[in-house]
Amino acid sequence: MTENKMTETKISNPKKRCSKWIILATLLFPSLITLIYFVFGEQNAILQKTAYLLGKTVQFGFPVVWTAFVLKERWRIRRFSSKGIAEGGIFGGLVFVLIVGLFYLFQFFPEFRESIDQMKTEVFVRMTRLGLGSPLPYFFLAVFYSVIHSGLEEYYWRWFAFRLVNQYCPWLIAAIIANLGFALHHVIILGCYFGFASFLTWFCVLGVFIGGLYWSILYHRSNSIYGPWLSHGLVDAAIFFVGFLIVVGL
Repeated sequence: MTENKMTETKISNPKKRCSKWIILATLLFPSLITLIYFVFGEQNAILQKTAYLLGKTVQFGFPVVWTAFVLKERWRIRRFSSKGIAEGGIFGGLVFVLIVGLFYLFQFFPEFRESIDQMKTEVFVRMTRLGLGSPLPYFFLAVFYSVIHSGLEEYYWRWFAFRLVNQYCPWLIAAIIANLGFALHHVIILGCYFGFASFLTWFCVLGVFIGGLYWSILYHRSNSIYGPWLSHGLVDAAIFFVGFLIVVGL
């Protein structure tokens, strides 16, 4: 995905530091648009789709506009690098197996069965309302999220948000702060599926946070977005595979 021409993780010119309000907005805006399209637009498919498209356009367009026209930094799409690819692929593959395994495992525990059943109903209703309740449209959605959206999220959260926070604190602290923002909008989604008081909601949110933190560390060490992108894509593929099992009733 998009990479800064500089090899450093931080914004190259300290005189062009972003306002802390810009950083706060960067961390919270994805949660705001998730709240609008996933909660407030739940009963209105047109509102939901419109809010999603507009919100995502602003979210993924802002980093380029800010970098190129405000910071006036040169940026480019970096050539493919194999750094971090193997490690990211292994991590993503292991998490894929873990997610699918836990989906089946939790169904054997009565205390989790109600939450799993609630998630199945919620997923099926939402997919059907959006016209994604049949296998083919769902397949294309899964491919989009696993291949394209995962890369856009890595560009937003690792290349942009993490680097902005890194202007003000050490990289590991920056990774933790940035991934609190990354995990926050998943709280909304998972809370709608499982319930905000459910153990499964916060268990999954913790998993999201750990995954995002690992991708930030991998990005920092490899100075490449491609390893985290591959890893993120595999995890998203696992989530949509579980969703497919729900849609087809397996």
